[in-house]
Amino acid sequence: MMNNQEHREAVETVSHLIKGIEIAMLITVTEEGPVSRPMEIQEVEFAENPLFPTKSDTDKCGHLQQHPEVKSTAARD
Repeated sequence: MMNNQEHREAVETVSHLIKGIEIAMLITVTEEGPVSRPMEIQEVEFAENPLFPTKSDTDKCGHLQQHPEVKSTAARD
């Protein structure tokens, strides 16, 4: 298990790696299995969790209510 300093360093590393990336894939789970969708990353300085703005009446929000665990991926060109 990470201590607070290790956690902060890991968050800083991830924040540095995704800085400037505009689109990431958000992966949610449905009853049929995982669903990946491109999402715009909300730019937040030193964000512990990237933010993916969306409307509350979308399918992905329904998926999140049933299965709140998500994964995301991001890549540079």
